[in-house]
Amino acid sequence: MNSPRYLYAQRFVIDRDTTLHRFISGFNLEGSRAFDSLHRRGLIPSSRAGYARGSGGIIRARLVRVRKDGTPDLRSVLARETVGAVRRWRQSRAAFDIPRGFGTMLLYFDFGRVPIQGGVPYAIVFQNRDRRPQRNWFSENSPVVRATEAGPNGRNTLDPAARGAIAGLDPREAVAWSVNRGRSWVWGRRVGEGDTPGAYAGSTTSDDGARLPWYGWQSSPRATPQSNQPWYAYRGQGNYRVRVGPAATSRLLARAGGYAPLGREVGVVRVRNLQTGVVGRTLGLGSGIAGSGLWPPVRVAAGQTYEISHTGTVLRQEGDEFIRRTFGAAALSAGGTIRTLGAPGDRAQLFALP
Repeated sequence: MNSPRYLYAQRFVIDRDTTLHRFISGFNLEGSRAFDSLHRRGLIPSSRAGYARGSGGIIRARLVRVRKDGTPDLRSVLARETVGAVRRWRQSRAAFDIPRGFGTMLLYFDFGRVPIQGGVPYAIVFQNRDRRPQRNWFSENSPVVRATEAGPNGRNTLDPAARGAIAGLDPREAVAWSVNRGRSWVWGRRVGEGDTPGAYAGSTTSDDGARLPWYGWQSSPRATPQSNQPWYAYRGQGNYRVRVGPAATSRLLARAGGYAPLGREVGVVRVRNLQTGVVGRTLGLGSGIAGSGLWPPVRVAAGQTYEISHTGTVLRQEGDEFIRRTFGAAALSAGGTIRTLGAPGDRAQLFALP
């Protein structure tokens, strides 16, 4: 974000009516003077160059309505906050009780409990308002996925029934980018492109493709932060087992699969009911997000637990300490109802569906 012309927007949809006290989103301030100093003193794990510079810049966050064409309506601002990036990083670390030795890439923005309608798209628009943005700047941080696998979350759609939404997101949730202060917008893979040093768009072929929303919110000062998609990154990969349960209701699992990185394959996915011992298997699955029918289907009664495994390689979303602290350790730890064995807080990309 080293140009005042650049705008980064996350279009989001919250399921139910609520109030927006705080919006939480991903940023990276490594490379700023403050982060370099903290790293030299051993207070944060790293401060890599290229993500920020100088003072870290000044973030302007605006909550806006969405136009009929899906783009942010910068003339319909519901709330705003402007704050120094490094200052807000320190405040966010304190607010979410991030211990010394752990950084955080999640910053909050105060919007004063604005009423939000459930099922209605809104947008948060970020901009660098520093007087010298080429010297003092920050970066946004978002998960990426192969562009061909992003579905509606990698493009501009306002169809709530659009097929292919991923990562627990509403089909209308997506990331947008403008290089001309909001006169025009691009989506998904093209987020981040520009004419300044360090600007880059996502790949058309690799797993570093479309950018996805990564956000959370608080409805009141004492409310636990919530998120439709709390994990970030898809860097980790390997062979995993995911344990699900105890199930709240009975279900018949008839389909399963996973997300394999470029050049690797998911392999055969197995779903096993740990109480009955019944095992269902898929066909051999290839790269990308792939799935097929289970044979036989696996019935899971209320209170039972099942395990998903595979023979190949899948990607893994990461739930680092700062994510678990911000969004609740219990929901993102080994004690949750969906557990990636051997990787507490992370989420291996395997699935089983009715």
